[in-house]
Amino acid sequence: MGQDLVLLLLGSNIEPQIHVKAALEDLDEIFEIRTRSHLYHGPTIGAQGSPDFVNVALIIVSPPPPERLRAQLREIEAAHGRVRGDDRNQPRTLDIDIVCYASSNGQMREPVDAGLSSLHYVALPALDIAGHWQFPGSDRRISDIVEELGPPPPRFGRMEKSLPERELKN
Repeated sequence: MGQDLVLLLLGSNIEPQIHVKAALEDLDEIFEIRTRSHLYHGPTIGAQGSPDFVNVALIIVSPPPPERLRAQLREIEAAHGRVRGDDRNQPRTLDIDIVCYASSNGQMREPVDAGLSSLHYVALPALDIAGHWQFPGSDRRISDIVEELGPPPPRFGRMEKSLPERELKN
């Protein structure tokens, strides 16, 4: 039997060059990171005039159960000044979402974040590192979803420059 995997998506639109890099380092201290995607940037959804987001996906190996993982991720968000309010589209220093859990062969398990099949900012970073992953009860893969989504919206895309590289401890 293989190891469980989890696909995470990190995002920031307040000093993302600081918060995304530091969050990746924090996660690397706690979890075994298998890989991470390129960085992507794009406009904030539902909050015109807010700064653009920077997003990155990563896969961690042998994650804790969802409730414990969610608590650990919220602690990291809080350590970076994340304030949760009523406005779901407010600017944020850091947002870390659990996109899905999967088996080592890439078979995803429920629940799967709905954004994976409907939002470029989730699907494209996921494609970089888990394009072959298969949706539960289906033969559809992340690569199929990205093809179905079509071209990304204006101002959304892969960043030319990356965060300064740091060797992952794994």
